[in-house]
Amino acid sequence: MNFPKLIEKRTIVDLEEWPYPKEKLVPITEVVHDRLNVEVFRGCTRGCLFLPSGKMITRPVRERSDEQVRTMFPIWSKADRL
Repeated sequence: MNFPKLIEKRTIVDLEEWPYPKEKLVPITEVVHDRLNVEVFRGCTRGCLFLPSGKMITRPVRERSDEQVRTMFPIWSKADRL
């Protein structure tokens, strides 16, 4: 396989523009607890130097607005019949 010598980092700058799944993925393991996973933000908020992710790899922090997060719940709760 041929890989480039330098791999460029790609960052989603605006989570508001990044689509979230309209339906949950089917788990390949048994579900123990009924819960929803909601991606509220991406990135590292602290920058701890003892973690690889703290060395500016996962920065900047990008957040979804409160309004957008609230719109996610009705879609998923209807699909799950909560």
